Amino acid sequence: MMTKVLLTFVATIVLYYTYKLLFGKCNRFEICRITLLTMSVFAFVFPFISIEISKPLPEYFLTLENIEILNNNNVNVETESVNNNSLSFLQIISLVYIIGVVISFVKIIFNIYKIHKIKIGKKLEIIDGFKVIYTSENHIPFSFFNNIFIPDNTNPLILKHEMSHVRHRHSLDIILMEIMISFQWFNPFIYKMKKELQGLHEYIADNETIENETDKSNYMMLLLQQCTADDYNAIANNFSFLLTKKRIIMITQKQKSKKMVIRMLLTLPVFALLILLNTQCDNVKVNDKQTVNADNVINEVKHSNPTSVQNADVEVGNLSGCIYDTDTKKPLSGANVILSKNEEESYNTTSDNNGRYEFKSIPAGAYDLKAFYEGYKTITIKSIVIPAGKFAFQDLSLINGNVHKRENPSSKKYVEVSKDSIYTVTEKMPQFPGGPNELMKYLGENIKYPQSAIDNKIEGRVFVSFVVEKDGSVTNAEVMRGIDKDCDAEALRVVSSMPKWKPASNKGEDVRVKFTVPVIFKLNNKE
Repeated sequence: MMTKVLLTFVATIVLYYTYKLLFGKCNRFEICRITLLTMSVFAFVFPFISIEISKPLPEYFLTLENIEILNNNNVNVETESVNNNSLSFLQIISLVYIIGVVISFVKIIFNIYKIHKIKIGKKLEIIDGFKVIYTSENHIPFSFFNNIFIPDNTNPLILKHEMSHVRHRHSLDIILMEIMISFQWFNPFIYKMKKELQGLHEYIADNETIENETDKSNYMMLLLQQCTADDYNAIANNFSFLLTKKRIIMITQKQKSKKMVIRMLLTLPVFALLILLNTQCDNVKVNDKQTVNADNVINEVKHSNPTSVQNADVEVGNLSGCIYDTDTKKPLSGANVILSKNEEESYNTTSDNNGRYEFKSIPAGAYDLKAFYEGYKTITIKSIVIPAGKFAFQDLSLINGNVHKRENPSSKKYVEVSKDSIYTVTEKMPQFPGGPNELMKYLGENIKYPQSAIDNKIEGRVFVSFVVEKDGSVTNAEVMRGIDKDCDAEALRVVSSMPKWKPASNKGEDVRVKFTVPVIFKLNNKE
């Protein structure tokens, strides 16, 4: 939420100065009014506008905290403690912001109530369809929607001026600005925008009032006479809102349309740049490494060894390309792509709607690239080199196994993927009952440090892979890399006896998914 508030703040500053630069001295007031309103509304809504730049779907990995099985059969699960009783700085700022928003809306309601209250017991007259309320107070004439509030014996020119406000629905502009101010109450530039808009309202009403007047001096004298009166309401259109000198100058100027089209066209790049800024911010949010959430499988583009520490000094590169059908040349959406260097270091992603895949910030080096898609032959390219600090490109062409099976039944150059294929990445990944924290708790409580390993001072990390079936059951558990037969057997025993998971799904169907879990055996009192 606060990110969008700050984006609105930035947009307001940029658009305010853009308006002052391009339209500050313009006297085509109606065009300026529309432009300023458009800028104000755009600044308010643009944080919610984001152009989807072709980017890969989220990549999911089973990422756990380090589960250390100690030799005294205690469990050390490394987690980050959070004090739920204290408010963070961001929470305090958010609370202050929300209080400010509430107070601002209360002020709007109170001002509307004040206007309604002044109507009570006052003389009401309908003139040309406008409700004119005569007040006895010595205040500046003002209008609010279809109501015009003027003292007794008011000059007809002033009444005509207020009728112009009502005719152009200026009150609607002010209410809209007040709502936006409520959400940006701390932003001085939104108040400047409102002041500019109210000034435009007065210029428009002034010009319409004296349009058929041969002698403008009488109206100018009226402006001077109203300088000592008090403003009545912040959300109403007050007669002498602005400095009288500037209004008189505007009255005496002729409206010019010179270069108006150019000025309006120059605002378009500013809008485009702001949308691009918001799009870039969204992409940063997607690509940034995120903190572990106990209720969700972590969404991050990092390799599948969860206990390793990312070295900030490691040189990285990028790999991208397109996956398409060999025969039709059509892109394949949702194809699984695996980039691997060894059993411990691998990266997964899926192709987007345009068939594109991308690996970002991968440690530079040589990798094997594999792509597979249901019904297509799996393709593997060996030794793809990702240079440091650069982009590597590799398109992948997959052969439709079903098509080539019909063309040449005796051919063995295709692989037909059945409905029971095992996935590593799906749209919705399986979940252990209660989430990752419960999985860590289960493994930590059930795995016991083998006495033989303690006696022989054996410690290390055991990687156990397993398949979560369509019904959530765990099968095909095996040790991918071990340290000792007893430690391996103990980790395998506990993983094999896990309760049923919530199964994965892909395109609305339950599928089988393969996972790898790391378990650390560590001696607590190592000599």
